Amino acid sequence: TKRYAGMSNLLQFSLKAKLILWFMVVAITAQAQFKLFKGVDEVEISIGPSLVSLYGENIISDLRQPKIGYGVRVGLFYNLKEELSLSANLLYQRKGIKTRYNTSYYDPSIDSTNCQCTTSLGTVENDANLDYLISEIRIRFFIGTTNFFVESGAFLSYLLKAQAVRKDLWNNSTYYSDIKNSFNSIDAGITLSLGYQIKIKEDINLVILIMDNYGLMNVNNSTTIQGRSNTNVFSFQIGLNYKL
Repeated sequence: TKRYAGMSNLLQFSLKAKLILWFMVVAITAQAQFKLFKGVDEVEISIGPSLVSLYGENIISDLRQPKIGYGVRVGLFYNLKEELSLSANLLYQRKGIKTRYNTSYYDPSIDSTNCQCTTSLGTVENDANLDYLISEIRIRFFIGTTNFFVESGAFLSYLLKAQAVRKDLWNNSTYYSDIKNSFNSIDAGITLSLGYQIKIKEDINLVILIMDNYGLMNVNNSTTIQGRSNTNVFSFQIGLNYKL
């Protein structure tokens, strides 16, 4: 009992240490950004759907189904040159994975002898919703004299909430469970995007973005499922860019 209590305290300490480290990094980044962006040139707000998944050693590709997430982004831009800018972005983004598989279940409608041993084959959908608060640093570069641009950078994110939704499709039953302890709180990776600007007014542009956030850290913290799990988000966003 003492050993398990010690392990529990160690896990709690590890989680607190990660959280403190994350806030320290964000605070340092925010302080640097505050100095850098005292003269912000542009503000950009965008929103849109995304195709999300987990990949890694413990993810069986044949069971994965496309899962739709969403994201909201606010960015501050500092123009380094006419075609080059640096941005600090804050996002709320839903990541996760959906799996679909067949399983046996007890079907009383065909159990004529009431032995409670007759089973049928039914389909189960498991939907893992992982909600993250994300900070990003990006470089935006316009291609020649066109309105097309490319972006690259890095992100650091903190897991706000993790919930599993299980649906037994043979009887339309739905079950919810908190799975936050099965995932590490911190995630980080690289971000790449391709975009296009459409001028609406002198100081307002419509922005269309295709983005990919590729996680590089192992987010799996499960005690029953071994191996690595990494996040991936391929998203489409549309928004407005305001020149200040």
